[in-house]
Amino acid sequence: MAADGIVLRCRKIIAATGILAYVITVVNLLWSTLIVLWCVLPRKRYAHLSKKFVKWFLVLFVWAYERKTGYRTVMTGDRIPDRESALLIINHPGQDWAPLYSLALRSGMLGYVLPVVKSSLMMIPGFGWAMYLAGSIFLSRKFKRDKIYLQNMMQTLKEDDVPYHIWLFAEGHRFTEKGHREGVAFAKSRGMKPYKHLLVPRTKGFVQLKRGLGKHCDYIYDVTVAYSGMKPTVADLMLPDEHSHARGPHIHVRRIQTTSLPSDDDDAALDAWLKKLYREKDRLLDHFHNHGRFPGDQDGTKDKQGNTPKQRQLRPLRMGDCLPAMAVWGAIGAAWVSLGARLSGFA
Repeated sequence: MAADGIVLRCRKIIAATGILAYVITVVNLLWSTLIVLWCVLPRKRYAHLSKKFVKWFLVLFVWAYERKTGYRTVMTGDRIPDRESALLIINHPGQDWAPLYSLALRSGMLGYVLPVVKSSLMMIPGFGWAMYLAGSIFLSRKFKRDKIYLQNMMQTLKEDDVPYHIWLFAEGHRFTEKGHREGVAFAKSRGMKPYKHLLVPRTKGFVQLKRGLGKHCDYIYDVTVAYSGMKPTVADLMLPDEHSHARGPHIHVRRIQTTSLPSDDDDAALDAWLKKLYREKDRLLDHFHNHGRFPGDQDGTKDKQGNTPKQRQLRPLRMGDCLPAMAVWGAIGAAWVSLGARLSGFA
């Protein structure tokens, strides 16, 4: 048994090293290619073309994640129509990018995702630069600065006329036991009922995003993520101990019309609306922890409109789905190698 454990650990180390080397290589290919496009193309043309390159980049990660791990993301609730611009409000239990990119692919929005992240991430060589060039929204958590930045960002999105999914993790941090204890203490100090499975959401960024959306976006999606039989860490997501269809991510989606939200001028009402939304998320997560699944057709649960949310599993990508992306990045990689050889005098 000890020997088997050592062999398994060695295999994981080798696999992790290979994945890391691959990620570093393709991320550097991505940002190097995007910076060239950014320099030579008009802004609106760049906004459209860069999203396609990001999609071809990410589809290979989705394929590797779905095929290697054997996980099957279980979906319940509403479907997200193809190519529909929207704000997605997502809880943050861990490293949720893998199943969320699977969701984006099925909504025709892979490559068009704009996650709201900390501005410090932009400073990471390679990764941060690629995120910036791909359109990620970086917040400094200094309200006056972020307010102007978000206004300009939303105006640019309108002018470029590119569809988008903005991912807002309103809790501001991944869920941890320490963070939850601090959240409970904070909630009690403000006379709020603490959340059981979530951190207290930060509302100022949401208020500014909602104002910036204007009439350009008709729907907000309440997306709740949970995991069965695994932890939402990079190791568990990309290097599981064994393949199992019983383990993996669960995603519940609820579609909300923006016209049902309070007025953009009423900060207090929007603040209360988001906190109420997180109460509903907390109840969904309570159901998940008690039953191992979100409410759906398997237990006859109905939503507020009297409909029964359907449960479905995402079909994993096939190799054929990735061939265009492999051809594009193979050609780009060959072009950069050829250029490097010429510049270094080897060709």
